[in-house]
Amino acid sequence: MTESSPEPRERAEDRANLLAWVPLGLWAAGVLALLRAGVLLALASRRIPDATSAEIALERWNLAGRAPQLLLECAIVGLLAGALAHNAATTGRRALAAFSALLFLSTLSGWPLAPAGEIVRFQAALALDDLLVLGALAGILAVALRGLMAVALGRHPLRALVSGPVGFVLAVLVPVLGPAALAWRVAQDPPTFTLRGVQRDYLADEGWTVRARNQAMGPRLAVITPAVQQHTDSADKPALWMPPPCTVELRVRPEDGECVLRAAAGVDKSVRGRMPAGIARVTIDFRVEKNGRTVFEERVVSEAPGTADTWDPSAWVWHHVGGDEGLAVAPGDVITLYTSIPAGDPGLAVPPEALKVGYGGLVLERSIERRRTRATRDTPNIVLIVMDTLRKDHLSCYGYGRETTPNIDRLARRGTLFENALATASWTWPSTASILTGLSADAHGVTNNDSCTLNLSHATLAEVLQARGYTTAAFSCNPLIARERYFDQGFEFFEHDRGAFRMSDEVMPAVVRWIEGHAGARFFLYLHLVDPHTPHRPHPAELARLGLAPPDDFPARGMDLYTARLAQNEGESLDAVVPPAHQAWLGDLYDASVATGDRWVGVLLEALRELGLDENTVIAFTSDHGEELLDHGRLGHGHSIYSELVDVPLILAGPGIRRGVRVPGAVSNRHLAPTLARLGGAELPGMGDGRFLLADAEEHAAVVFQTAKGHWEGTRGQTLEGLRNGAWVLHWRESAGAAGVRLFHVTTDPGEQFDIAAQEAERAEAMRAELAERIGAQREYAPAHRVGVGASGLDTLIQMGYAGGDEDPKDEDR
Repeated sequence: MTESSPEPRERAEDRANLLAWVPLGLWAAGVLALLRAGVLLALASRRIPDATSAEIALERWNLAGRAPQLLLECAIVGLLAGALAHNAATTGRRALAAFSALLFLSTLSGWPLAPAGEIVRFQAALALDDLLVLGALAGILAVALRGLMAVALGRHPLRALVSGPVGFVLAVLVPVLGPAALAWRVAQDPPTFTLRGVQRDYLADEGWTVRARNQAMGPRLAVITPAVQQHTDSADKPALWMPPPCTVELRVRPEDGECVLRAAAGVDKSVRGRMPAGIARVTIDFRVEKNGRTVFEERVVSEAPGTADTWDPSAWVWHHVGGDEGLAVAPGDVITLYTSIPAGDPGLAVPPEALKVGYGGLVLERSIERRRTRATRDTPNIVLIVMDTLRKDHLSCYGYGRETTPNIDRLARRGTLFENALATASWTWPSTASILTGLSADAHGVTNNDSCTLNLSHATLAEVLQARGYTTAAFSCNPLIARERYFDQGFEFFEHDRGAFRMSDEVMPAVVRWIEGHAGARFFLYLHLVDPHTPHRPHPAELARLGLAPPDDFPARGMDLYTARLAQNEGESLDAVVPPAHQAWLGDLYDASVATGDRWVGVLLEALRELGLDENTVIAFTSDHGEELLDHGRLGHGHSIYSELVDVPLILAGPGIRRGVRVPGAVSNRHLAPTLARLGGAELPGMGDGRFLLADAEEHAAVVFQTAKGHWEGTRGQTLEGLRNGAWVLHWRESAGAAGVRLFHVTTDPGEQFDIAAQEAERAEAMRAELAERIGAQREYAPAHRVGVGASGLDTLIQMGYAGGDEDPKDEDR
């Protein structure tokens, strides 16, 4: 028998050696993917240093969603490194092994291919530590790969485990399918969030029963403000004023189900200043019973100014029944609220009208756990940007001569721009309420200081999107858009400052961090930016870009100063009140502030692009109102309804939205709410007059707008209603009846300078009748229960110039 030739066996070994890099490359890929995942989680922990367990779970879920892309990237790098290691082992080129280490370091750091938020920045404070750690990991992985390649190419007993058929199967099962299966398991179990909805508002439906009352004065609706302190839990709350002694009963109906009662006991700040002479303090006892058992007790001592030896903070804040979690209740439960003054207390001599005390909130809230969802082109993220006080005709994409808005212009080019969009009101509260609800100002009822709290019965865009699984967040730079005004309805995260305006540079870093932390979830983000609003703080780079500089004698906060002077000196020569050089600078200053806002919109758009979110995110851009810049002899907003105050930008861009389109028909930006709801797979209930803006706009659709702070022929505080129908615009001073109208033709008179109501009397009357019919229907829809401003809100309004310092909210009707 002849001895078999060894050549076939050698050729088989050569083929095995030739492919030995494949399983080793897959092993390297699996290890690299796990290390890169660890780096991403470490970056997240730096971004959120005090992350909660829920935030950590969200980060893991975000990472699991990126697992296929991450594994693919690491597989490419791992296989390339395996091929280099094989070449180095067979040719002796050790430099190739060093190149493998650089490949691993690049992949671990994320540079240069990863989104910016996922790249380790070696310029940071811990740059050296980061570089050493990642470099060490990359070096160890490269050395390990080089050593295993020697095993695969030699005659080591473990050779079969790292090369050949067995090694290939193990390499696919363990380092590739193992991490993939783990990521799939995490991705199939998305984190949840709590959807909170109001089941019942006892204040709105007056759903209480009086069991005992002060003989001189019974319980009534009011706004209670423990203190005007911007950073404590002391702000205005709609409340049930219960002059002590008083007992009120609430019942939980069968249809309410298991809920949480949100209620807070408080003493209004006015009590401290309304004590009769000789009385230095009042003691108020609050008590709450559930089915006859006491579940809450609080004693608050309110002392007259200048009489207290020690400061008692309990008199200056709200005291929450059930703490932060509220009071759990069930159908059939009877909740009894008490206010009283202890025997012998000097407060017994204080008249009840001076004892504004009671319980704020009084709503039943139901919580439902919802799973977070992911965004796709068909189910996109939604970002709604409202830039406060931005008039349409000062944007370059709307034909303005200066290039004030290059970033917004780019957004318009990749989407649809509405050439004739109008706000529902010429100031913030009513217009923003319309943007969030899709209702007109007269329908939602948020129209003035006496009615400035968004009714809980109105569904908001955030609420209907949240019900569809959207993660919702809002950042408000305007103190009027605040939690205590119930603008937070539907927002899981609502960030605002009650004290003052904040420019975009103060909030945009937090906005970008929030987006980075929620990039894996489908989200609705609402941004209310205020850069064009006073006090103007234009970015120096934008002033330089536009070539603008103020006159040397321009006063500090000159816009606010001249706004007040013009209001006080109606009828005087404009040049006598505002010097001509200052008039020109007012427009320049506004333009630079608009450009500053645009600059920060650009930062946001770039953040979305760097995170890879721009292709599955719908972006809506608009304003709540414009700004008069002496167009009709005034400055500011809210005082009229001319075009400079109600004509606003409106742009939509994103997946499924036509690019480079300009829609000429008149539309109201309140229709953003039903449009964005529909894009998110939801439906926004309302009066049934909501429009989907992406359908073909009607060329002559009628649009209604208003202000309840109007100035008309020297009279202030007038309700002015407006109607645009085609090229015709009507202004109506409602209290003057048919005589109080102005009519403009905006094609021939775009600045609305020439009132032609007398020449077109028949048309003016027909439009007034149509307007009266429309607002009549809207007011029938409005809630009967209105909540106005309290001391805290009034303080903010005075600082903003929306109210005079002599105004005082009446106790009885707010």
